[in-house]
Amino acid sequence: MNVYYNSEGLKRLCDDLKEARRKLGDQAAKKLQLRINELINAPNLSQIPHTPPPRLHQLEGRAELTFAVDLHRSLRLVFTVGDKPVPYRDSGGVDKARVYSVIITFVGDYHE
Repeated sequence: MNVYYNSEGLKRLCDDLKEARRKLGDQAAKKLQLRINELINAPNLSQIPHTPPPRLHQLEGRAELTFAVDLHRSLRLVFTVGDKPVPYRDSGGVDKARVYSVIITFVGDYHE
């Protein structure tokens, strides 16, 4: 998949292990690198498992196009569908098998 970033700061955090360690800690920084690589190497969003450890899940109460994967403890990597137009299933909802790009929008604990 193609992975884009909502800001240069997020790109730097996701691409620079030293920066990620400084802001997130060692465990979360390693998981962040792993999750970014999983997204890049997956042909589409349906290839990211909804079971742990990545635990892809759609966020409720936010835009319907927002998903997250687990990093460490309550830290998450949050992203939106980057494809335009957004691919929907005939029965409704995002067709993850046709999502070929994502936009990273947040790294952290959205529970706070």
